[in-house]
Amino acid sequence: MADAAPFIIVRGAPGAGKSTFADRLRGTSNAFIFEADNFFVDLVNRHDYHFNASLLGIAHSWNQGEVIRACRDCPEVPVIVANTFVHNWEIKPYLEIAKMFKRPVFVFTLHTEHDNVHQVPGEKVAKMRLGLQNFDMDGFVKKGYPIAYHCNVYTDEEATKMAQVTHIKFFEK
Repeated sequence: MADAAPFIIVRGAPGAGKSTFADRLRGTSNAFIFEADNFFVDLVNRHDYHFNASLLGIAHSWNQGEVIRACRDCPEVPVIVANTFVHNWEIKPYLEIAKMFKRPVFVFTLHTEHDNVHQVPGEKVAKMRLGLQNFDMDGFVKKGYPIAYHCNVYTDEEATKMAQVTHIKFFEK
């Protein structure tokens, strides 16, 4: 598994900077970035976002399918998944995918705060920030998931430094 391409999970409340962090991780590499939010982006006008809460389950299933395709078709390319993952159970399907494709998992939990670009109401964001569970690395490792690393990120400076270091480690070989 040491030579397998990494499977990176970026989690945090809306407005934590998950997409920015994922973009910084990828840099100029060929890594894939997957976000369930992309399901709601207009295919013609990429700037139009049409969120529909009733389709959220479908959006996550679609995203998981895209991640599986990337892992299957491009085993040498790193995968970055950026979603809220407020609860540990929400991460499990992605850990199953990483395990299936024998990819080491690196998890970054962002606790930074910015304006969220998806117009999630402030009360909802505050509730999600308060409800963000600690990542249960020990529990997942005991269940056989290939978790290699977890890091909590609390400031923009930490996020920038962590993205740079991680990019160099995985994407500049």
